[in-house]
Amino acid sequence: MEEDRIRILNKVASGEISPEDAEKALRVLDREYLGDQHFNSLDRLIQDVSEFVTADFYAEIKAMDQSEITLSLVKELIVKHVKPEYVQDLASCGYENLPDDVLVKAIIHHLQPDFIRKIHALGYSDIEIGELIKFRIHGVDDAFIRELQELGFTLTARQLIKFRIHDVSPPFIQEIKKHWNDVSPNNLVKMRIHGINPVNIAVFQELGFELSVPEMIKTGIHGITPEYVKKVREAGFIEADFEDIKKMRIHGVSLDTLDDLQQIGFSNIELHDLIKMEIHGVTPEFIKKFQEMGFVDLSINRYVSFAIAGCTAERLKQYSDIGLTELSANKFKKMCTHGVSPSFLRSVKDMGFSLDNLDEIIELKIHGIDSHFIKEIQKLNFPEIQLRDIIQFGIHGISVEFVKELEQIGLSYTMRNIIDLAIHGADISHMKKMREFFPKITIQQIIATCIHNITSQYIEMLKEKGFTDLTIDQVIKLKIANVF
Repeated sequence: MEEDRIRILNKVASGEISPEDAEKALRVLDREYLGDQHFNSLDRLIQDVSEFVTADFYAEIKAMDQSEITLSLVKELIVKHVKPEYVQDLASCGYENLPDDVLVKAIIHHLQPDFIRKIHALGYSDIEIGELIKFRIHGVDDAFIRELQELGFTLTARQLIKFRIHDVSPPFIQEIKKHWNDVSPNNLVKMRIHGINPVNIAVFQELGFELSVPEMIKTGIHGITPEYVKKVREAGFIEADFEDIKKMRIHGVSLDTLDDLQQIGFSNIELHDLIKMEIHGVTPEFIKKFQEMGFVDLSINRYVSFAIAGCTAERLKQYSDIGLTELSANKFKKMCTHGVSPSFLRSVKDMGFSLDNLDEIIELKIHGIDSHFIKEIQKLNFPEIQLRDIIQFGIHGISVEFVKELEQIGLSYTMRNIIDLAIHGADISHMKKMREFFPKITIQQIIATCIHNITSQYIEMLKEKGFTDLTIDQVIKLKIANVF
């Protein structure tokens, strides 16, 4: 605590905080030191330490101006006038040379040597004095520990404190043991934290739920009450098990939507569908908008798949405005899944392509082909280019730059030739080499060199062996025949 006080004062000295803020911080520190709001005034504190200090303590206090008395001063006087026999008794229990701060805490919280010896006798001879002080603060005494030991619990000091903080009492434990004989200390604390009580346990059993300890704790965590279980069953989900109900609570499933769902045609909805709807944000309003757009008689699963794919009734209307008035649910979902936006459709239409074949348009998006790429391909010298040709360009990674470089080599080619070149891994440098060896080589022959792995090194090897006047067709035959 003194370190914290010095840190606050240093901040004032450096100008980091104002004196007013420092005063507030020191007050908070004092409150934390006293702990549990047990003392609401210095007068109460002064009176309460009488059995631990000598008469000189009170003589000094009495001689002072009351306005000058502060908590820090009182603590200093406690240390100054502590009864020597108290310090000796603490030392006899194994706690000697205590820091002033710890000694004052022990006195404020009435840590008596007799109390310490009783705790030691119960198997806690190595306990730190700080934990003993916490025992006093939270009401952990020898009787409490003994009762717990009789119930089979040998706890650490920290666990004992937690038991007291969360009111894990022996009567509570006895009630819990009627249902589960072997419950860990940690789970007992969790039960108290999450409001598990013997009455609720009994009601869950009456409802047919034989829950494990972790499951029972989850009822508290997720707000699964017996009343909620009854509502689920009253709604028609008689066979709902604990896992189903837990999912409902985790995902915030509201049973109030059932009436709305019945009004739009879903009278026998399954519980797992209701859970999926909540997970993916499928509301009765979401479904109704699609029904108004013509998507009726669809299953809950289909509407859920719409939500997963990012499909909305607004998007369906935008497609309709472009001219796609008879979309199937499956096609609509595919378009949403692959990001076929209304603007993309318009651009495809503006470039002269029909929207009748939506599968090809969807494939464009699947292969990452955008409107800019399509426009660039259209600028090339390909007559009557079709979307399926452009898709092939995208599939095989054919760039506009590749085609332009091919033009510079001086070869005649079709779009199919370019695709075959890409399929067989032909690059520009290979084609240039082949042109140097065979100036009249055709694009089909270059494709053949790629298919049969005819490289410039292979041709050089043939020349070294004396085959200097071979045609490209002869080279291809030699390679196929595996002569060399």
